Order: sequence, then structure tokens, then C-alpha cells
Amino acid sequence: MKKLLIPTLLSFLLNVCGADPDINEAPGVCPLSCFNAKIGSKEMQVRFLSEEISISCQGIADGQPYVGSVPISFVVESPERGLPAGKIVSGPSGATEDDPKPFDAQTVKGTPAPKISFEAVVIGGYLGSSDLNDVNFDNPDDDRYKYRGILTSMDEWCTDACGVGRVEIVPQCKSQVNTITLLVSSGPVSKEIKITVNP
Repeated sequence: MKKLLIPTLLSFLLNVCGADPDINEAPGVCPLSCFNAKIGSKEMQVRFLSEEISISCQGIADGQPYVGSVPISFVVESPERGLPAGKIVSGPSGATEDDPKPFDAQTVKGTPAPKISFEAVVIGGYLGSSDLNDVNFDNPDDDRYKYRGILTSMDEWCTDACGVGRVEIVPQCKSQVNTITLLVSSGPVSKEIKITVNP
């Protein structure tokens, strides 16, 4: 009996522990559900987790899409401790003769807000093509043309349970520097980020 029980138990444990993990249930991953997502309010702010993004197209021909995608992460923050998020506050800095400034300025960071819907729009630069969002890439007069090169499905355009929003884009490689400007907005709040694509 013991000889049969041990191999059976071992086989069961290996199959359970060796199964492919569910990414949405993995530790450290915040679930994403845009059902009943809300629009940001005027007290909120968008803050990108990387202020500058620069990539190289070395070895990729002019006019071709970048190999892979570029993830852009941000938080939509609501005010913390009675201060509007994004406002500049000052405090004494100990001014000296060499540094006559009497105050240090810092931006107040708020609390990341979950389930906030957003829109991501390309307002400058060249991106590769993607038919994920059913965009007519050959017609700049099409209202959806502004979504060209955005890989993230519109069904996922909201912040996750941790208040983080993500958009993946595919830049187009050019013979000159291609500066892409992406605008993320939710209701009355918005912010731009520039992605530098070097030849």
C-alpha cells in the first residue's frame, strides 16, 4: 500500500506544482478589470512611471516597425492628505550665499486610483502598424487613426487594482530620430510622454 501511495502522491504534487501559472493570479500582479471603470476627476493627475523613454533601432531598416513593443506605465493618482495631487509645495531649505533660493519645491504625489478608464492617443511621431484596434492605417482622416501602433486592446484601457495603467506601442524606425508623443487622458486630466526612437 505504501509503495502505491508514495508514487501517486508524488505524481499529483508534480502535476499541481508544475502546472502553468495563471498570470492574473501570480503574486505581485494586480488584477485588471475594466468593468464599471470610472472617469478621472479634476483633482486627479496622471504620472508616468518613466519620464523619459529612449530606444535604438540599430539594425532595423528605415520605415520598418521596431522589433517588439515598448511598454508605457503610469498611475492615475487622487489627492493625498488634503493636497491636490500634482501641486507644487515649498518648505524651508536653508538658503546660503551660494544658493539664495529660500525654498525647495516638490510635487505632491497622490494615491494610485484603481479602475480609472483612460484614452491613449498618438499625437506626434511615427508608429508601426497594428490592426488590434481595427484602425484604418492608410486614412489619416479616420478618427481611429490616432490609435495607430497601440497594441493594447481598448478593453484594457483602465488602471488595474493597484492603480497602474499600461499601454504597449510599436514605434516605427526611421533614418532620423523619431520622437513619438503619446497623450494619456481620463476626463479632465491628461499628460503627455515622449518616446525617442533613435536610428
